[in-house]
Amino acid sequence: LRLTDTNHPPETAGAPVSNRRVSATPNSGEGQMQPGAPVSAAPSTLPAVSLAALVLEHASLRFIDQSIQPNCFFEVQDLSGSIRDLSTEKLATAPVEFKGRVDEASSFSIAGRINPLPRELMVDLAIGLKNMDLTAFTPYMEKFGGYPLGKGKLSVNLGYQINQMALKSSNVIHVDQLTLGSFHAGPDATKLPVRPGVALPKDRNGRIAPDVPVAGRLADPRVKAAPIRRQGGVTL
Repeated sequence: LRLTDTNHPPETAGAPVSNRRVSATPNSGEGQMQPGAPVSAAPSTLPAVSLAALVLEHASLRFIDQSIQPNCFFEVQDLSGSIRDLSTEKLATAPVEFKGRVDEASSFSIAGRINPLPRELMVDLAIGLKNMDLTAFTPYMEKFGGYPLGKGKLSVNLGYQINQMALKSSNVIHVDQLTLGSFHAGPDATKLPVRPGVALPKDRNGRIAPDVPVAGRLADPRVKAAPIRRQGGVTL
């Protein structure tokens, strides 16, 4: 982006660019900055935006990752729900409710309140996913982990609250009967002990169920994660 001073003649040859003066009001002398005066950025203001309602009924979304072979694809079906009454002028949060399916046996839901339009994001959401088949991730697991996924189901219960830039979240994850296939060596496969890493956190019923609370401030990269808790009271 190049700014040109239209109220003054062009710079003479060899004059430093830093000496250029920028007019705050190009078409009048009033408000013109004096030589050597610091240039302050104009205060940024958000445009007025309002959304009465965003409604989806039985929508379908398909995601295909063609960067990996075989391709990985996921499909969201029967996506229905709404976000209503979003506005930059209001401090109130807007109700959110969506439901759908990731595959024939897996359902998900998003419910709560949100307002991303003011200067400070406001969020209070609960996100749930039940019985998602993990074998769809086999291309990733086989390439980077060295093992295909024989079977496994994923369920999650997530809660996210953001108020005045402060984040508080709960992340309860259930992985049931995660099973690896035979090892396939590859140039991108990790050297870490993947199979023991999968077996170690399982309980006697073959379930992995960590609880990962997270808290912090969005402006601070040092977000704190509490110790991971497993079912049965074991802390990792």
